[in-house]
Amino acid sequence: MKLAFVLLLLCSVGGMYAGYPRASQPVEVVSAVAPVYPVIALAAHGSGDVVVVAEISKSGDVTSARVLSGHNLLQKVSVEAARRWRFSTSNEDRRQVELTFTFRIVPDKTAGIDRTPVFYPPNRVEVRSETVVTTTNY
Repeated sequence: MKLAFVLLLLCSVGGMYAGYPRASQPVEVVSAVAPVYPVIALAAHGSGDVVVVAEISKSGDVTSARVLSGHNLLQKVSVEAARRWRFSTSNEDRRQVELTFTFRIVPDKTAGIDRTPVFYPPNRVEVRSETVVTTTNY
């Protein structure tokens, strides 16, 4: 009796997922935009990862973006950058992808080339900047 119940349960659960499509085709990045490191975040020494979920249309445009996690001072620029990304076209109506924006403060004497944003496939961009030097006039 227990065996029959377990088999019935497995068949019903398997049937629930039978109508859903298989794993979607991979999402390929056509163009990626790096956010600008906000001055206020630099002054506050804000750094770390911001994870954004982007919803993608058939044409590859980002239709919406929302933050899953990350520093509050870095979230707005991350969402704005994510909305400017472009992806490969698809037959699927909607696709979702997680994008990670890593903000890193580098030493002040770092060479210019080492301060440029870097794209790490498949969906990560590292933004680097020096600390902000503040001066006060009395």
